[in-house]
Amino acid sequence: LAMPVRMGGYLPWDDPPVVPVYSLVEGGKVGQVTLDKFVFGAPLRQDILHEAVTWTRASRRQGTHKAKTVGEVSGSTRKPWKQKGTGRARAGTIRAPQMRGGGVVFPPTPRSYKYSLPHKVRRAAIRTALSGRLAQGRIMVVEEGEVESKRTQDLLACFRTNVYPVVGMFPRMIMCLGSDRVPDNLRLASRNIPSFAAMPEFQICAYELLRNHVVLFSREGLERLTYRLLQDDHFSSTSLHSIETDCGDDDDTARSDQHLQ
Repeated sequence: LAMPVRMGGYLPWDDPPVVPVYSLVEGGKVGQVTLDKFVFGAPLRQDILHEAVTWTRASRRQGTHKAKTVGEVSGSTRKPWKQKGTGRARAGTIRAPQMRGGGVVFPPTPRSYKYSLPHKVRRAAIRTALSGRLAQGRIMVVEEGEVESKRTQDLLACFRTNVYPVVGMFPRMIMCLGSDRVPDNLRLASRNIPSFAAMPEFQICAYELLRNHVVLFSREGLERLTYRLLQDDHFSSTSLHSIETDCGDDDDTARSDQHLQ
């Protein structure tokens, strides 16, 4: 979960960063996209990242721990030995905590570890994590819906040919999609790759961005995530409509109107 250490303030670029868009299957650049500086140029806030990661890990805890008290342990209610005359300490039940196989004093019980974290803090943590990954050069934008094969070997070949030469080869990689569910071909091809995970945009959190070393964005996924993270900024440095492509298709540059929290 290591992030690049830098001083406070925004990342050192005057103009909004522009990253190319690659084809995941065929390779090569097919366009470019302008990133928002408010989202991808946030200062490093280790305190916010710590809060977000702790909140996510606590929310994912099952909380199914359980131990039995004296009243729940099975056993006889007979008195182990008489009250007086043996020289031993008084005992009234074999289920007492000091007995072998007895109950537990103040045992753990099933409970939920979830607690509330403000949405503003969650979005700030995502912006900080995205800014750090961009500063490391580990963000790549690809075309969505290009995976036509459901074979794992075909997807790995695309990674080795078109992804690793751009962002490098790292242990873990995540892909953010703009659709509400992962396409079947991509889901089937990637389910046997433990180092890769594809998920919709609304499931992206700071913990997943820190846990994975490389972040792949589909064009629509990047647009929808940026739109969600701009809820805290009233004076954005750029607009989502500033996406430029070589083909000039206006449909791909339209802003998604669906707001996902």
